[in-house]
Amino acid sequence: MATQYETLLKIIDRRRSIRAFDSKPIEPEDLDKIIEAARLAPSSNNTQPWRFVVVRDPQKRRDLTLAQPLGIPSPIKFAAEAPVIIACCSKPHALLHKAARVFGKDYCEIDAAIAVEHMILAATALGIGTCWLGWFSEPKVKKILEIPGGVKVIALLPLGYPQKTQKKDFRQRPRPKGMGNLGGTPRKELKDIVSYERWW
Repeated sequence: MATQYETLLKIIDRRRSIRAFDSKPIEPEDLDKIIEAARLAPSSNNTQPWRFVVVRDPQKRRDLTLAQPLGIPSPIKFAAEAPVIIACCSKPHALLHKAARVFGKDYCEIDAAIAVEHMILAATALGIGTCWLGWFSEPKVKKILEIPGGVKVIALLPLGYPQKTQKKDFRQRPRPKGMGNLGGTPRKELKDIVSYERWW
């Protein structure tokens, strides 16, 4: 029987950035499970600054994928195919997060990013594909979803079942050689990213 670590590592390894979605809807209970994983994420001083706007309306999904900076043609139009897009936001704590910025750390964004990754792994465990999207105009997204001024939009996260016809299905990619990872896109070896007691 696989250990909890082995099960978790397999889920992490299966995660792929999906760019072609099936039209099959996501069941409400599965959507709740994905968001519950975010709710359980750690945060600085337990501020839990994340806020999530679930977008299911087809027109709003299209509008979000066209909300590009500088009028540049959208590289994320594929996300409109997903039955759900979650706008992942962070509401800075009036005191704690502003104080932390004095030291050059934006814990508000870091906390939200941790929560988003929790959702991505939960979705993967349920067989649901995701793709972290950061290429968008924040003012345009905020206007579409009526997000107030003090809130930051960290990412757009489409959720949907991957099309089985993708050239590189996230469940069936061949294992690359010589990169020391289980499968998927190449990853650096541990020796290339870890040092002990001092910098390399």
